[in-house]
Amino acid sequence: GVATKLIQNMESIFKDNGVKHIFLDVRSTNIPARNLYQKLNFFKIDIRKDYYQQPTCDAIIMKKEIR
Repeated sequence: GVATKLIQNMESIFKDNGVKHIFLDVRSTNIPARNLYQKLNFFKIDIRKDYYQQPTCDAIIMKKEIR
């Protein structure tokens, strides 16, 4: 619940300041974070191979349009 509220508050601030899109990256192995972002209407737009180190892991690039 706390993470959801933080992201929603951030979106509100961005919207008030004219931001139209939010981009983020998340480890491909971080399933709880990916599920949270999908629940909040972020969608996958790209993958960056071996983006993270220790351990090596792909990054999922996600985007959300602010309305």
